Amino acid sequence: MRSRGARCHRTTPSLDTPCAFCDIAAGRISADLVVYRTERVVGFVAREPDAFGHTVLAPTVHCADLFDAPVEVACDLTHAVQSLAQHYRETIGMDGFNLLHASGRAAQQSVPHLHVHLIPRFDGDGLEGWPPLGTPDQTAQDMASQLQMPPSV
Repeated sequence: MRSRGARCHRTTPSLDTPCAFCDIAAGRISADLVVYRTERVVGFVAREPDAFGHTVLAPTVHCADLFDAPVEVACDLTHAVQSLAQHYRETIGMDGFNLLHASGRAAQQSVPHLHVHLIPRFDGDGLEGWPPLGTPDQTAQDMASQLQMPPSV
C-alpha cells in the first residue's frame, strides 16, 4: 500500500483499482476538460456539470479523502479553490459559488480520491444549494459542548 500523500501512479490505495482522478492529474485522460493546473492541484470541468462552470479540483497526489490528506495538500487545494473562484468571478461573472466535498462512504463520496466541487452561482439561477437535512434532537449549545476540540499547542 502507498504511503499517505505519495504520488499516485494510477491506482487507489487498494493497488488494483484504477484512479480516474490520478489519470487526469497525470494527463493520461480528459486533458480537454482541464481548466486549472499546478504541480499540486488539477481542476477540470465535471463530466456531468450541475451548472455552467462546475469544476472538480483534486490534488495531484493520491489521498483517499480529507482524513488521509497531509495538511499541505489540504492547503494547496484551498488555495486552488480561491484562485479559480477569483478567475471565474472575473471571466464568467459568477456572483458566488458553492463548494461541495464528501469524505467517506457515509458522506456519499463517489470517487476515492480527495476532491471538491466548485459550482459557480449566479443571481437568480434557481439552483438549490443547501438541502434540508432535518432538525437535530439537540440544541446548538448541547452539540457545541460535545464537539469542543481542545486548544492546540
